[in-house]
Amino acid sequence: MKTHRIAGGALAATLMPELGGRIVALRFDDGAGPPRDVLVPLTGEPTLPPGWPKAGAYPLAPYSNRIADARLSFRGQTHVLPPHPMAMPHTVHGHAHRMPWKLLDLAADGATMAFEHDGSGEWPWRFMVEQRITLSGTCLKVAFTFANRDARPSPAGFGWHPYFPTKGTPRLAFKAGALWDQTPENVATGKTERRQPDNAPVDLGPEGTTLYFGEWSGTCAFDTGSGLSVSLKADPVLSHLVLHRPAGIDYICVEPVSHVADGFNLAARGVAGTGTRNLDPGDSLSGTVSIDVARTA
Repeated sequence: MKTHRIAGGALAATLMPELGGRIVALRFDDGAGPPRDVLVPLTGEPTLPPGWPKAGAYPLAPYSNRIADARLSFRGQTHVLPPHPMAMPHTVHGHAHRMPWKLLDLAADGATMAFEHDGSGEWPWRFMVEQRITLSGTCLKVAFTFANRDARPSPAGFGWHPYFPTKGTPRLAFKAGALWDQTPENVATGKTERRQPDNAPVDLGPEGTTLYFGEWSGTCAFDTGSGLSVSLKADPVLSHLVLHRPAGIDYICVEPVSHVADGFNLAARGVAGTGTRNLDPGDSLSGTVSIDVARTA
């Protein structure tokens, strides 16, 4: 698979459009110390579907996380989807990150990649998703557009799934008004625990955890423990935050997403605050995620 390099300011990124529109490496070098990896770099041969590399950063579309039992309720109809072998009996993360994307344009400091789905296979509606990646100074910005290309209304969601290398126990500071309850299989139940959105640090210990937050303010800051600090920001359309830390592995995933796991089915049952959207034919949904990187002592 062909790679493309972009650079701007203290950051340089390697992109691999055919591997799900993925950023496969992001490197910070401000000249004031040794270069550091901002994202876990992809090494070796890419994992082929149904798996995917736990590295870099990739887009989530047409939805984030799981759809329970691979059955989607939408406007009174139930659509049966193919379950994912790594999340049986559920689906997970949509399929756009497991499909080849097209490189639409490439500049020294940025690139645009897109994926079009024909309405067959893993999702019964036609859609297009595009991401514009730019680097400037110490900031990476990813601007997403998700468009309904079908002749019917469709459910819609998107997000961003980065892998940040860490050392020790990371502490993340952010504001969120709700923590979603979930099953042992990481499917949201529809119940929430109210939180004081006070920006208090959340510790992610080494035992492994996945947390779903709603009513997120759109900012999250943390120290990686490996010489860098990261400040992540997202537009209001990405009103949910997923934190994922596997046991015994030195990375965390800090995922801005538009809706909670299984949000479409929860919304169909009347649960409020899921973040899910419905798009009429020709309508689109857009939002931007950015990370700003700084060197720490």
